[in-house]
Amino acid sequence: MLDMGFVRDVQQVIKVLPKDRQTLFFSATMPPAIVKLADEILHQPVRIAVTPPATTVDLIQQKLYYVEKPDKLPLLVELLDDPKITSALVFTRTKHGADVVARKLTRDGITAEAIHGNKTQGNRERTLASFRDGRTRVLVATDIAARGIDIEALRRTVV
Repeated sequence: MLDMGFVRDVQQVIKVLPKDRQTLFFSATMPPAIVKLADEILHQPVRIAVTPPATTVDLIQQKLYYVEKPDKLPLLVELLDDPKITSALVFTRTKHGADVVARKLTRDGITAEAIHGNKTQGNRERTLASFRDGRTRVLVATDIAARGIDIEALRRTVV
């Protein structure tokens, strides 16, 4: 909930709780920003991890491109011009951003659909099915919506 925009709500609840209390946070992931926030909210926090932090599989090749914001979409289109990229998962920071990127890719002739929390469950299922069966080449998702998505033989992921 902390990384989904509920930080202020959580802080408001904490204000009315007794100072002497026990607080437990459970999360499948703990990005550095959320660890920092939890450290600010909690007093002497103890972290218990069931599994070690994820590491990149050797088969995954990672690249980093430093570009200005206006150049991100043109670079994405250029990367997707590679015919070897038969499918790609693109992450955006916001739901609105996912919609914008999907629309712009579609306008440039690249079949793309957005998936995020503002879509209905039926829409998300149809979008995933379309991506899995190859009718949609690019799935544009917020990182929250993409958690738990399992797509075999995914060719590219762009963050």
